[in-house]
Amino acid sequence: MANSQRIYILNNQELSAIYDLPKFNDVERRHFFALSDFELEKIKLRPFNGRETSSKLYFILQLGYFKAKHLFFRFQYSEIKDDVSFICNTYLINDLVPKVLPTRKFQLNTLQQIMQWMGFQSYSDGESGIIRNTLTDSARRTVSPVDIFVELRHTLEKNKIVLPPYSVVQDIIGATLKKEEDRITQIMQHHLTLEIELLFQNLFVIEDVFYKITELKFDAKSFQTEEMQGELDKLQDCSEIYCFSNKVLPHIDISKKNIEHYADLAKNYTAYRLKRMPKAQAYFYVMCYVHNRYEKIVNNLIKGFIYYVDKYNADSKKY
Repeated sequence: MANSQRIYILNNQELSAIYDLPKFNDVERRHFFALSDFELEKIKLRPFNGRETSSKLYFILQLGYFKAKHLFFRFQYSEIKDDVSFICNTYLINDLVPKVLPTRKFQLNTLQQIMQWMGFQSYSDGESGIIRNTLTDSARRTVSPVDIFVELRHTLEKNKIVLPPYSVVQDIIGATLKKEEDRITQIMQHHLTLEIELLFQNLFVIEDVFYKITELKFDAKSFQTEEMQGELDKLQDCSEIYCFSNKVLPHIDISKKNIEHYADLAKNYTAYRLKRMPKAQAYFYVMCYVHNRYEKIVNNLIKGFIYYVDKYNADSKKY
């Protein structure tokens, strides 16, 4: 998938905080590059390591970075001179500071061995029903890529699976949102009947100056009789769609937050743009909007009723 097609999730600051190489101070270096007896035994440090110096330096670097962030990094020794100097002065005292990284094969083996030691696995190895269920559930609760990313990262950490590269995460979350969109569209198509479609189409009829769906977006300006009658007319126009939404939304099974999101799309899109969308998608947005708007109109009418009851009580007492 090309970069231009990938969804936006993290800003540059957030991206750097998660994916950039750790920048240790002296205290952090002593902590994260400290080697246990088990690690010292496995790495097999010698008084003089010769041609193995680079491989052992690389191993200790990646191990320390993984302890800090549970990620692996690409680097050159020249980019991390302070970390290289600390490790060489601590563990490779009699060796020359290497300038070249070990072979690509050794690097891959190193990452595998570190994951094994720490009880982790790569995303490609650890992709499982747990992760798929997390993504599916997240998409039903929120359409925010950031929120889905936070839940995905939490699940990966909990199950000791290494967070994949950012581009892979973008593709994963993008595919999840697309799959959720297709699921919703299929459910809508299954429940649509000719009678229901006519109800939706009626909202795209121009009455006086505006489309009916546009008129739904206007709030009553006061509790005057004409304004309240207008609210009653709106209620009549969308009551059947509201009943339809109460039947379909439980099958779609999304959060109130997501319903509000799709309702906002219908509110912000013009009627012209909605009419040019795939039918099931446009009707779903409109259904969510009507579902929320119907309850708001009912609330307005209740407030109007209370206003008039209070007014008549006050007038009768005054009389």
